[in-house]
Amino acid sequence: MPADRQPSPWIKRSSFIGKLYLLDNAERIPVSVTTSGLFDVAADDWLQSSAGSSPAAMLFHYHSQTPERLNYTISLLDKRSATLDVSRNQYLGFYAKQTRINFFKLQPLKWNRDSLRCLIRDHQGHKVKRIAGAPADVTQAAYLTVGDGVEHEFMVVRID
Repeated sequence: MPADRQPSPWIKRSSFIGKLYLLDNAERIPVSVTTSGLFDVAADDWLQSSAGSSPAAMLFHYHSQTPERLNYTISLLDKRSATLDVSRNQYLGFYAKQTRINFFKLQPLKWNRDSLRCLIRDHQGHKVKRIAGAPADVTQAAYLTVGDGVEHEFMVVRID
């Protein structure tokens, strides 16, 4: 990784607790977990960005790294049996009892003392985005996807 994208010391631990935010210009929009669907479908434990929510506490488990990316499996702090994955419809959510656990790639853009500005990709390299057709006002609730959508940077903030 380039010198200005080198990991801060806290990232070198095998795991850390953090909260995730979608970035829109200078605004941090919390990424939370749904408890009911935004559409006419049940969507418990799907990831959404929404200014009206509290960010979910997540456990980032170190998996591996490449020269440009840090790879983690991610679970909810209060529901560790479910790990972050991509649904067959390309939504991000936490799923229990998976036959294989996929990792997500954090592509560092800028480090601070307790935060990381980054792009996020699934294990196949698809960027995490705000779903296509979501309200233009990014503070309104919208699911996260690796399918069609609007690209954003994210901020991981360490809380432990």
